[in-house]
Amino acid sequence: MKKTLIILLLSLPTCLYAQEADDRKWALKLNAAKLIDFLSFPTIQVSAERKINPWVSINADLGLQIYGIDKPDTVFVKSKGFKANIEGRVYLPKLIKRRTIAKREEIYVGLQFFYNQNQATKSISYYPVNDRTKRYIDNFGAKIIAKGVNFIFGFQASKGRLVLEPYAGLGLTIRNVKNNNIEYDETKHKLDGNPYFEPFSLEESSGTSTNVTIGFRIGYRF
Repeated sequence: MKKTLIILLLSLPTCLYAQEADDRKWALKLNAAKLIDFLSFPTIQVSAERKINPWVSINADLGLQIYGIDKPDTVFVKSKGFKANIEGRVYLPKLIKRRTIAKREEIYVGLQFFYNQNQATKSISYYPVNDRTKRYIDNFGAKIIAKGVNFIFGFQASKGRLVLEPYAGLGLTIRNVKNNNIEYDETKHKLDGNPYFEPFSLEESSGTSTNVTIGFRIGYRF
């Protein structure tokens, strides 16, 4: 009897820890990478993750733009925007081995559906098609809506209740761009600035294209 009681007492902390780990179904996180996302626009982006079972979860993000990165001489529209996405994810080691207790490091894959909306005053430089000696700067308004889907590969590391989560994704996006107060005309002018970034602010960049995303979330599990 004494031996049985001792075994039960020694097993109690393990059982309590297992129950505590299972009960921590929520995690609240801040995406630090999106604070300096100059490829699209920076946002303060927070996410909440809810475990459905030990190896499947849903993660939802919402980010708001509170500052702009463009400083044009003439402002046509004030910078503002938001990013939202929802992601279903599977923690592969848990699924394969059917583990129920979380380890400190977990690999996961996910399918993320996203919607981004942003408006800002943009600036481009260009020259006439038949005269490269002339250069012009054009400030104009741009409203950009992007929606699509990404395949996500991520890594979640935990220390106590602290969560660190780097990830990367590749997918497809549909962009719709509207301009106002613009003088640039692609039939008469040639862009003279960055050939990669400047076209993304123009209506002719609307359509379907590949999308790359990276992020780094820091959070707290409860």
